[in-house]
Amino acid sequence: KSITPSLFKGSELVSVEIPSSCTTLGGYVFQDCLSLEKVLAPGVEKIYISAFRHCPNIEIVSSSALNDGEKGIYLPKLQEALSYAFSANTALKSVRLDGLTTIGDALFYGCSALSTCQIMNITTLSSACFYQCSSLQGFTIGEKVESVGELAFYGVADSIDLKVHSSNTSFYADGTALYSSNSLVYLYNRDGGTYSVLSSIRLNGTLSNIVTIEPCSMMNLNLAELVIPLTISSIGGNAVYESSIGTLDYRAKSVSGSSYIVEYEDGSFGIALPFGGTYIQNLMISTSSKKIPERLFQGAYVNNLHIESTNTTYESGAFYCYDLDNVYYDFSTSATSTYVPFYTPWMDVST
Repeated sequence: KSITPSLFKGSELVSVEIPSSCTTLGGYVFQDCLSLEKVLAPGVEKIYISAFRHCPNIEIVSSSALNDGEKGIYLPKLQEALSYAFSANTALKSVRLDGLTTIGDALFYGCSALSTCQIMNITTLSSACFYQCSSLQGFTIGEKVESVGELAFYGVADSIDLKVHSSNTSFYADGTALYSSNSLVYLYNRDGGTYSVLSSIRLNGTLSNIVTIEPCSMMNLNLAELVIPLTISSIGGNAVYESSIGTLDYRAKSVSGSSYIVEYEDGSFGIALPFGGTYIQNLMISTSSKKIPERLFQGAYVNNLHIESTNTTYESGAFYCYDLDNVYYDFSTSATSTYVPFYTPWMDVST
């Protein structure tokens, strides 16, 4: 009832018809089959890690029968696909899997030609599911989706039309960003203009405050202005990462910044900071802010820092920023610093 892992890995197969009695495909079973154009798997319910990874001729993955001449994979009974199962298929354009309910991380990672995908019965949209799917123009968060993993939409088309099924009560999309009941999950329309993070949304008739900016939720932005509202109380690691922002209007009253250790592909380690690697021309700390936590802006490139707040506490390394040229600060206020908050003491500080 199953095919052994890696059995056909790297083979020169062009077409395969799998008996309906087979319900499981082992990991890597067709990985790197560079000539593979058609697979008929009428009985398969589960495929393991990287089962169809890097099959560059495959254009369609479907639960419906393939038409003559179509290069694709027919999986009418598929219910579960583990991590990387269809990844790195650079010719893959269309996916429709009506029975799929469970998916692993990075399922379509690197499928740069993928433009349409219908997987409406899943409950979790896994981490890095559509990572670097640069042609993905639209996607609907299905009725049953309850969670969306980090980097799920990283690297998709800037103009993606992301929608939420009308019966889904867990998520809300405003045409520019995806929200859960209390957090910003992903800002996806990223090029130019101004964006204000919503302070509240209405889900299922209930008004909910947005209090969290999730890790990796605002990456590679290019904005004239970004407003972070008073309601925000938590900002995750790499939340605003490697972005370019003209003015960051920071209004949050008291935030717990979140950083964590990450391991890179070369085996080295680093710290994921909330604004790491982000270029900010003008950072405005508003009068509503009462606490800037440890390392909140560490690793950001900030030209001008304007501190308008009073009675504010700045914790260790709050502004350990690169290129910090000017700080505009009212020393007559009762703002206090737990430690020296700045990285470059030779900067020009104006009152």
